[in-house]
Parts: sequence; structure tokens; C-alpha cells
Amino acid sequence: MWAHIMNTVGSLIYLCATALSYRLYTNLKVVYPNAVLILFMLGDLVYLFDAYLYYECCQRDKQDYDANTEQQKVIKLNLVKQLTTENLPADENK
Repeated sequence: MWAHIMNTVGSLIYLCATALSYRLYTNLKVVYPNAVLILFMLGDLVYLFDAYLYYECCQRDKQDYDANTEQQKVIKLNLVKQLTTENLPADENK
């Protein structure tokens, strides 16, 4: 959830920076205002943190998937062992 929120915040920062740069350029003919550059850098930092959160979420999901897959394999193996030992004749089990 936080990764999606940070992505939205980063997008809004970029939108504000773009709107501000357009306003400053059309009204004052300022090509690279410092405030806009700072906003773009802030948006970059937010996106960097957002990418880290997405990475952590993917790693956690991968671990959960691997654990569930391993658990399913163990359940299948136990089921196969149980079925094969039940089918053996009684004198072979001794």
C-alpha cells in the first residue's frame, strides 16, 4: 500500500514541478528555475524510495510463494507415501 501511495505522491510532485516550470517560463521567461529543479529532485527521491518499497514487497511475495510451494510439495510427497504404503500387502509390511 505504501509503495502505491509513494508512487502517487511522486507523480503529483512531478506534475506540480511541470506546471510550475510552464508558468514561470510563459510569464517570466525563466528557462531553468531553481524551485522547479528542486521539485524534480524531490520527485526523484520519492520515486527511488517507492522503487525500494516495491522491491521489498516483491522479495516478501517471492518468499511466501516459495514457502507455499515447498509446503505443497511436502503434502504431495506425504500423500504419495501414504497411498503406496496402504497398497502393500500385510505380509510385506513386516
